[in-house]
Amino acid sequence: MSPLDHRRAMLALAYQLESNQPLSPEQRSFLSFAFYRIGTGEDANKVLGLKLQPGQKLKDLISRRRLSYILHFIACAMNPDPYSNDKAMDIEAACEWAKDNLVPEAKKKFPGADDNEYDVEYLLRCWTAPEYEHMRSCERQWFDADFPYYFPPTKKDPSSP
Repeated sequence: MSPLDHRRAMLALAYQLESNQPLSPEQRSFLSFAFYRIGTGEDANKVLGLKLQPGQKLKDLISRRRLSYILHFIACAMNPDPYSNDKAMDIEAACEWAKDNLVPEAKKKFPGADDNEYDVEYLLRCWTAPEYEHMRSCERQWFDADFPYYFPPTKKDPSSP
């Protein structure tokens, strides 16, 4: 999981604590161990996984989330809702559709330096790449790695007006 994924999990935990929802045994254990490590002097960003690793760049994480967004739409185009009248597309048609219709929107939603052209061949390579297998599902959840629908809040304190 990337630091952006860890930040999303921390934000969810903050909302859970703010709304007095009970902690699971796993969350309680995690917090206990994390606070112990922080209390003994370890860097909180490192303990909580919020710090970029050596060689990691924020622009690369944003680019990865952009790709996750695009691949999610391709997966849904290939597997439409069974209760709709939409027809399933093959992978080439879905990549062509994404290149023409989705990529410009994705670049606006996830701005930043990006050397990728997102042409059909590139999208096909990404679709079949093992490291992006988790991005090929129509079913995406809040705690999935590279979840593309999370945008950090602009406020620092969730309880402030």
